[in-house]
Amino acid sequence: MKGTLDIGTEAEPHPKKVTIHLHGKRNEDVIALDAAVEGGNKILANLGTIKMYGQKRGFKVTHLLDPVTKGGTKITVDKDLDIVAGD
Repeated sequence: MKGTLDIGTEAEPHPKKVTIHLHGKRNEDVIALDAAVEGGNKILANLGTIKMYGQKRGFKVTHLLDPVTKGGTKITVDKDLDIVAGD
């Protein structure tokens, strides 16, 4: 679960939308990430580094402002983040 996920680079940003497909059956057993955290059977977990470079826009680093729970469909980030629906 620790590792890196890189999409594009600073020198060569990815030019289009990225789709990540998680394969597996929806009803398979959950995965215990540790004694207190379980993940669904379709999970993208990274305890290392995630770097995504795409279309140039205003630069700002942010963190999630609210937790995202299993089945959640919304994330909450800083209101000044240069992000649009579909990003």
